[in-house]
Amino acid sequence: MRFLNEIRRLLDQLEAGQLDAIDRAAAALAAAIRGTGSIFAFGSSHANLIAQEMIYRTGALAVVNPIPAPGLQLDIQPLTLGSQMERYPRYGADLVRFRGITAGDVVILHSVSGRNTVIIDAAITARELGATVIAITNLAYSRASESRHPSGQLLYQCADIVIDNCGAIGDAALDFDSLPTRAVPTSTVMGAVIVNLILERTIERLEAEGVEAPVLQSANLPGGDAYNERIFAKFGARIHYM
Repeated sequence: MRFLNEIRRLLDQLEAGQLDAIDRAAAALAAAIRGTGSIFAFGSSHANLIAQEMIYRTGALAVVNPIPAPGLQLDIQPLTLGSQMERYPRYGADLVRFRGITAGDVVILHSVSGRNTVIIDAAITARELGATVIAITNLAYSRASESRHPSGQLLYQCADIVIDNCGAIGDAALDFDSLPTRAVPTSTVMGAVIVNLILERTIERLEAEGVEAPVLQSANLPGGDAYNERIFAKFGARIHYM
């Protein structure tokens, strides 16, 4: 299967070139958890699947919060409207400001092309508010793209830490003789790997310092509800989705 071979190749590329950035991202998350900071994650359309991978799920950090974005999360009809909405000026800035993001927080932004106005406004505004911005993007795709933001910047140029998902320009990875375009995207697989590597390294950092990592347990395990209630009570000031 060509897709399996391509994912193996991209994982090798990720391991060879992105582990330092992943470790710096984990350091930022650990610092926020040790202190009083909150953690937020956001992406538009399918890019938001990677934010969802981090939020309110078994084995993940309870303190990662969504940035709700009506119209940008496959929640409207026609779905093509979302592609227009992520180009709207100031919407991303308002999403960040209304979420109450402040200095000491961490904002994880996922965008494959990194060219649309909403994600760039979100990054610029989060940094203006004093948050650390982590961008997960496709650098080859971004560098081959023209920004839609008035500043002319792309997401990777507006972030404190940049992690490359190592994918192809356009995201789709495989050629087919019958198609004039490539098919089979890699960004969701690679994005999920990246955020879970960040999760692993964050827990390891906290563990080394004797700090409890606020990890959720499956509610379907015996005692899971009670375990999670304790985590919610202890870290409730950083949890904004309850």
